[in-house]
Amino acid sequence: MQVTNLKAYLANIGISLKDFCEIIDCDIKHMSKVMHGKRLAGHRLAKDVRQATSGLIHLNTRVRKRDQKRNQQQEQYACAV
Repeated sequence: MQVTNLKAYLANIGISLKDFCEIIDCDIKHMSKVMHGKRLAGHRLAKDVRQATSGLIHLNTRVRKRDQKRNQQQEQYACAV
């Protein structure tokens, strides 16, 4: 099954967004904003969606502050070398 987004995946398996949100324990309003690109998913939500869809759906996630800091340090090191 080739599915590119969560909305298509849910339509393909015949499950409503409300039911899917209950399965992964997520607020439906938040998930709707994520699906429409108004918010980025957190790492836990992205992991829960990936597990619930058997790895078929990957959500874009926010960059953690510690990861952002690490990336900045790596860029500074690369410029210094």
